[in-house]
Amino acid sequence: MKIDKEDDQQQQMRRVAFFAVAVSTAAVISSIVTLPMIYSYVQSFQSHLIMETEFCKTRARDMWVEMQVLHKSGVTRSRRNAGYKEESFIMTVSTMYFVIFVAFGN
Repeated sequence: MKIDKEDDQQQQMRRVAFFAVAVSTAAVISSIVTLPMIYSYVQSFQSHLIMETEFCKTRARDMWVEMQVLHKSGVTRSRRNAGYKEESFIMTVSTMYFVIFVAFGN
């Protein structure tokens, strides 16, 4: 009887050990597969973020240059009209053409 109990206990321990080895093997394999994928994703995200930051810096610098050109050209900034009158539209378009002419020299 004692031998049968030990055999049952050994069988149970073998099953537990096999299950533990299977789970740990699956965890190691999944970490081997997913860790490089996560690293690649983070690296591509970082490079995309750097590109977007450089784009924003360039746009901000260009806007600053436009503001300096406007300031040096002597164009006075005035308050916009509340309504959409035809003469305010013509003045806005002519001012826009002047700014483009001064900025790009065409």
